[in-house]
Amino acid sequence: MKWIFLAVIALALVSPAQGSDGEGVVILENISIPENVYPGDNITISFSARNSWYGDLRDGYVHLEGGAPFLKTSPTEPKRIREMEYWWVENKAVPLSFTLAVDKGAKAGSYTVNVVFTYTRYSDAASIKGFERFKQVEPLTIEVRGRPELKVVVRSSEPTKIRAGDLAEIRISVVNLGSEEVRNVLLYAKSSPPVDLMWQSEVLYIDEIPPQGQGSTAITVDVSDKAKAGRYRLPLTISYEDRDAKRLEIESAIPVTIEESADFDVMPLLNRVESDIRDERVTFEVVNTGSKDAEELKAILKASYPFTPTGNEYFVGLLKPGDKAELAFHVDVDDDASTQRYPVDVILQWKEEGDEYSEKMSSYIDVTKADGWEGVYAASFLGLLFLILLMKKFLERRKS
Repeated sequence: MKWIFLAVIALALVSPAQGSDGEGVVILENISIPENVYPGDNITISFSARNSWYGDLRDGYVHLEGGAPFLKTSPTEPKRIREMEYWWVENKAVPLSFTLAVDKGAKAGSYTVNVVFTYTRYSDAASIKGFERFKQVEPLTIEVRGRPELKVVVRSSEPTKIRAGDLAEIRISVVNLGSEEVRNVLLYAKSSPPVDLMWQSEVLYIDEIPPQGQGSTAITVDVSDKAKAGRYRLPLTISYEDRDAKRLEIESAIPVTIEESADFDVMPLLNRVESDIRDERVTFEVVNTGSKDAEELKAILKASYPFTPTGNEYFVGLLKPGDKAELAFHVDVDDDASTQRYPVDVILQWKEEGDEYSEKMSSYIDVTKADGWEGVYAASFLGLLFLILLMKKFLERRKS
């Protein structure tokens, strides 16, 4: 009589949740799901299954259903569980756990995995009045966070081919290949000789970049005129905030390719002229110190006071690496030029593989003040002064 009374009380108290096929007698307790789940993670979910019915559940199995991004095959292989005894038996909940692999390409969002129980229990249905097989589905929600994946890509440069001595603008994009937005993106660039960074490119702000999106900016660099042809790395630090406003950093770099090119030294040869002279020949020597042929090389003399070029262009033609050539020009020199060294510019124009280039080289011409009427006037003045003194002495002697 005691057990019958207790069973009546139990039936009055139990009001199980409804699941598939009208069943809800298995209750999930102590559910543990990782808080931060990212694409590519392996995670373990665990829970306890408690029998809330007034009789035993026998021949129980459990499996998962749901598919992507957690299950490559659905349903999973069923796990057999021990008999789930009468609900009021203390500490008889069954601990269960599953390991899931989150797909690397999963997008951020909420996903559902179904925990499916099948078991046998007694049924009071009029048509059965005996043991029957039941199925119960309990959904679990798993939140997948996005994982940003940032990559720096060089889009273009101006000039297209960067050479030694160039001031170049390099356009870059920061691409977010991941599945979570990043905000307040900052780029910290650093010089790396022979590529120096202009001050305005040291810190660049891009703002936010959505998943599969990109943000663009430009970096200005000054390449040393002594730089050797080759591929160099310009270090970058990408700093950004995730959706929790936590600031993170990624080290990166962009390649800077310095092309092979012709390069030159220009030195004066016979460059000492006198003032007040016309159509005087001045010469320089040009040497190709680079690593490429200079085709159709032409030199132009640019000079100001006290020079007036009368023949300021000289055509060299082909100048191979290591070769040298003489440049000859003609100039008029002003008559009031003093004895000193005057700066001049030699503009070099040439082609490399059909592309045209130009470079200004600095040099000089020495000027010596020519002897002119000033010397004659000075000599005449001295001679006259001598005669005056001589006459004065002669008159003094006659008086005495």
